[in-house]
Amino acid sequence: MPIISKNKPYSFIKNLEFYTIKRIKDMGSHPSQDHLNELLELFKQDLSIDLKREIASSIGRQLDDDIIYNFLKQEAFKEHYMEVVYQFLRTASYKSKDMRFAKSCDDLLQYYQNENMQKMKQYYDYRHTKKPPLKIIVIKNLLY
Repeated sequence: MPIISKNKPYSFIKNLEFYTIKRIKDMGSHPSQDHLNELLELFKQDLSIDLKREIASSIGRQLDDDIIYNFLKQEAFKEHYMEVVYQFLRTASYKSKDMRFAKSCDDLLQYYQNENMQKMKQYYDYRHTKKPPLKIIVIKNLLY
């Protein structure tokens, strides 16, 4: 099994009460190698679905695409709640300019055959397709 983290695991994670949704979101908003390593270690813990979902989301917001890709490759097809899998798809979609993530996105859609995931991908594609600017036609109101 390939190694996810380039650094030593954060074995000091013992006080799980410290990790709230707000704290995890903050870690996602401020990408760093330390946050990524901490999030990867947290993901391995037995936590609530809400925390797992936020951890998956925050991992996807980090900057080291190699580690994130390896994480997705290792976790995306394991037994997880669909809310967590949706975050995997979201990460793969947002990073899909990298062909590895584009392939992961396709693989997730193919594997899960899930209508919600199909709609998420369609919406992502719609929102990220360049559209021609709208032509605005001004019609003056005429009073008789």
